[in-house]
Amino acid sequence: EILIKKKKITYYNNFSKLNISVGSITSIFQIKSSKNYKKFKINVGSKNLFVVSKVPKTFNDKKFIGQKVSIITNLTPKKIKGEISEGHILSTKNEKGEIIFVIPDNNEIRDGLPIS
Repeated sequence: EILIKKKKITYYNNFSKLNISVGSITSIFQIKSSKNYKKFKINVGSKNLFVVSKVPKTFNDKKFIGQKVSIITNLTPKKIKGEISEGHILSTKNEKGEIIFVIPDNNEIRDGLPIS
């Protein structure tokens, strides 16, 4: 059974304000102040963004280096666990609680291309 979070209905205009792009994870750093948070360096074409994300203790960095992801690139930078996060990687979790990134279905998609 899939649980859909109930959120307030919003206007399409709100969604259209988000810049969602394709990016590649180039590096992953452990955040020293927390075992459950990592800092991802993501190439989004013309620049790199750093994104702080909570991940399971079993998260395998090597598995995700080079992985394409969908990323929101125009969020206000936010301090998380003492580090600045410049975006948000779209993700979900499976039944085991493992993180699953929302990824493009084609690895040939160039970093920085917008998702609409």
